[in-house]
Amino acid sequence: MSQSFCLDDISASLPLPDISIRFEVLKPNFLRLWLSTQAGTYIKEFVHGDFGRTSPSLRTLLECAADILSLDVEAINMEWPPAV
Repeated sequence: MSQSFCLDDISASLPLPDISIRFEVLKPNFLRLWLSTQAGTYIKEFVHGDFGRTSPSLRTLLECAADILSLDVEAINMEWPPAV
């Protein structure tokens, strides 16, 4: 059974501030996601939903099971040290 979805629509409808999603379909049931979020966003919980405690989650938005096989932080955009 195939699932049809558009992550662009999901990203636009997220009630979360400053989050954007880019994805690449690797094979059926496997996506590579690039998330750009604000500091403090719980990425793992956003993806799998933390047993229903995190909403929205990618799992609920796609209406299918979702989990993380690998998680890499590619960049941190932060002014440091902060202006005094």
